[in-house]
Amino acid sequence: MRNILERLLREPFEEPRVQTDRQTQSLRFDNFHVQSSMRKNAPLELDLAYTRITTIEIDERVIALRDQFVIPQDSDRFRVIHADAAEYLSGKNDVADIILLDGFDGYGLPFNLSTQCFYDDCYAALRHEGVVVANLLDNDAQLENCIYRIRHACDGKLLRTSVRRERHTIALGLKQQNIPEWQHMYRNAKEIDQSMGLELSRYVKKIEPFE
Repeated sequence: MRNILERLLREPFEEPRVQTDRQTQSLRFDNFHVQSSMRKNAPLELDLAYTRITTIEIDERVIALRDQFVIPQDSDRFRVIHADAAEYLSGKNDVADIILLDGFDGYGLPFNLSTQCFYDDCYAALRHEGVVVANLLDNDAQLENCIYRIRHACDGKLLRTSVRRERHTIALGLKQQNIPEWQHMYRNAKEIDQSMGLELSRYVKKIEPFE
């Protein structure tokens, strides 16, 4: 009964919706999950730290809302591409240092962004020493399958960590010869915390190799 109720409450909106409160303005597909968020009193600062990315977005209705979130115009350093990520990455080789996978619809992780073929394409698109980072839902029945597929695509070089408060698992697939030592990653994370105001070190503390 609980699962049925949760599924009922998570039915997606017919269209992407902008929700505003006193401090923030958020883009949502349902009542429970925030796709993007902006602080109204500081629109040029990040409310969600992970949003420093060039974006491939399949839904043109989402792209049409960019002005409401003060998303900068496309430039040499930033652009929003209207495309299916699976189709966009297919056949590309050595074009990216980092690929961040955070693609969800109103029902969760789409099928075409969780196949072995898709993860293989992501790996091929990475340059040497590149990293693919996948945001996965802990309550997704395909969670472990996705992690195995990413690991297989990356020749077994995979780390995982968790964001327990939001019930997410983060999988990191590496395109390099060796997995870095934990102490090295933690030291770098602390330096990034201090220089950029992020909180990477608390996630590095929970990183573990996936056997």
